[in-house]
Amino acid sequence: MQFVDGALRVQCYFPDENNSEPSSLVSNLWGGIAIRHLSGITEDNQEIVLEGQILLTNVDLPITADSEAITIALIATEMLIVPKEVSHPLQTLRFGITNFEFEGNIRREQKTETSYKLDMGILAANLPFGEIRVERLLNYDEAVANLRAIQSIEPTCEISLELSGHDIQWAKDVADNLCTILSLAKGTKIVWIYLDGYDAEGIKRLTLHKYAIARPYSGASASVVDSIHPSDVKELIENGYQRFTQLKGEYRLGNVIDSYLESKRPHSYLESRGLAAIQSMELLAGQYAEKHNLVYVIDRNKFSDKLSEIGSAVSEALQEAFGEDSANSLCGEDNEKLMILNRRTLRQVLKRLFQDFGIEVSRQKLNELIETRNALVHRGSFNTNDRVKEFYRIISIMDTLLLKMLGYEGYILDCEQKWARIKLQAKANPSR
Repeated sequence: MQFVDGALRVQCYFPDENNSEPSSLVSNLWGGIAIRHLSGITEDNQEIVLEGQILLTNVDLPITADSEAITIALIATEMLIVPKEVSHPLQTLRFGITNFEFEGNIRREQKTETSYKLDMGILAANLPFGEIRVERLLNYDEAVANLRAIQSIEPTCEISLELSGHDIQWAKDVADNLCTILSLAKGTKIVWIYLDGYDAEGIKRLTLHKYAIARPYSGASASVVDSIHPSDVKELIENGYQRFTQLKGEYRLGNVIDSYLESKRPHSYLESRGLAAIQSMELLAGQYAEKHNLVYVIDRNKFSDKLSEIGSAVSEALQEAFGEDSANSLCGEDNEKLMILNRRTLRQVLKRLFQDFGIEVSRQKLNELIETRNALVHRGSFNTNDRVKEFYRIISIMDTLLLKMLGYEGYILDCEQKWARIKLQAKANPSR
């Protein structure tokens, strides 16, 4: 079974207790030793394969042993189910994703035995390899109502794409990338938890469930790209996908976005959320500095070669001003504290980063951002009594920066302007 949070739990039945293989396996699992692979047959005679970290679960599911069988409950990273001894070429994959609330740009018909309705339930976008579609599940309205009411985790729709000569791993990477981009747009963690594979005739031939790290819905106020304007989300997907694949390695952009999403999770102290936003900002700034050789002002080795000479001169000046003990404390025993003189400040790196990606941040606003950062990191509090204003300043800057990095120049919901829908300003001559 797969829970809505993405967890996979499987009840396994070993028919022969005297067989040494299951006995040894169960013994290892009881001892907390993970296994990597396990295969078998389901009750409806399909092949099932468990992969990844397979462990004995600690939930209250049956674990029994008698004279004829051993039954245990396991937790796994992936679970693949396919028809037994039958192979069918796959043409279309559909990935079930959580927590994505959207309005489509294609009208669809829904018919049941008792009703008929039209809705904008399909969002289509064109990527370099072809069209992708996001389609609402049949219980979409109920799932979204639950998300809004109790901020739960709910599968809401499926991403559909054609393999067109690619393999399943390629498709899984595409789905992962899309989920990260959509997570940034909605300010909430969006993951795929299962995929269904269909042949050319539209018959389902494969099901794969993935143990994904899902998170509760963060609420509509976390969104930065509006759900009710499908052209905005379409533009972000089409402009942002290729950029994301280029930048995710250079800037660890997936990690940055995951860290940033923690700042938008509700039911947490505002200071903790502010720190999460600052952490993502510093992670991005650090990656940018490494890539553009901005960590040090002077080559580190050249500076180290001169460190003793610099230390002697600085120590002499400090001794005259404050005494020998103060000079030793200020410089460090081996002048290690002087190494910081050669590192660029966060303010300098952020200024370059903002300029590079066309983000207009005034000197005053940058100073206020640094003051907020210092207060959160060193005191665990905001710099002024207006905590909300300081928090939204960080969020607004990070929203704009991350979207501009993905090449998005459409409309955003700016929390600093009471979620007004404003258009990002295009950069005339982007350096990226």
